[in-house]
Amino acid sequence: METVGVRALKANLSRYLHRAHHGEEIRVVSRGQVVARIVGVRANGSSSAQVALEELADLGLIELPEAPMRRLPKLIRAEGRPLSRIVSEQRR
Repeated sequence: METVGVRALKANLSRYLHRAHHGEEIRVVSRGQVVARIVGVRANGSSSAQVALEELADLGLIELPEAPMRRLPKLIRAEGRPLSRIVSEQRR
């Protein structure tokens, strides 16, 4: 795993993206603090979000929920003009 500063990353972005694509992890540092991580995506086009969340939890940066997330309620279709338009008109 390599650490690179923001300026060097901007100057050589293609090279670092190529390395991440081939499995290397790149950590981006700004003013001495790690601010980002560049990792390649899997062949199916997705990265493992659960693995990433567990890594962040291991570092103490986040806390994972104890219970699984509940499903959101279904949207309700309302008649008439959109609320955003009504609010916009009232702000004039």
